[in-house]
Amino acid sequence: HYLRLVDRCRATGHAVDIVDFVGGLEGFLAEAAGAVTMGGYNTVAEILGNGVPALIVPREAPRQEQLLRAQRLSAVTNIECCQMGDYGPDRLSGFVFRLQEPVANGRHPLRLDGIDRTAHEIREVLIGTGAIDSGAAVAS
Repeated sequence: HYLRLVDRCRATGHAVDIVDFVGGLEGFLAEAAGAVTMGGYNTVAEILGNGVPALIVPREAPRQEQLLRAQRLSAVTNIECCQMGDYGPDRLSGFVFRLQEPVANGRHPLRLDGIDRTAHEIREVLIGTGAIDSGAAVAS
């Protein structure tokens, strides 16, 4: 299937790269207009960190981890989830065409500043309980 897909993409004459493995994914994604992935944990973290629009076609068996992750993210970000049975040329071409729309290239609305927010919340609790005063410096 992979070689047929590569041949079909090359035959279109469009600038499309199909890559089955990338070392140094973070640098590659920083330059990508979009990504189609199965939705493994590390790949999704890099997609979110780089704000890359993505179509996740998750594995559904033997575990549903990728499916659950993709469904949850598609509810709160501009990441799209497509179950394997619904994936095909029309779904893929629709995603590629949406990449050309200005909205598709915006960053994900998901906040990725959890460490800083947590430190701020802990500081506020400590101030509220009198454990520290509001002028106390907190290591970051």
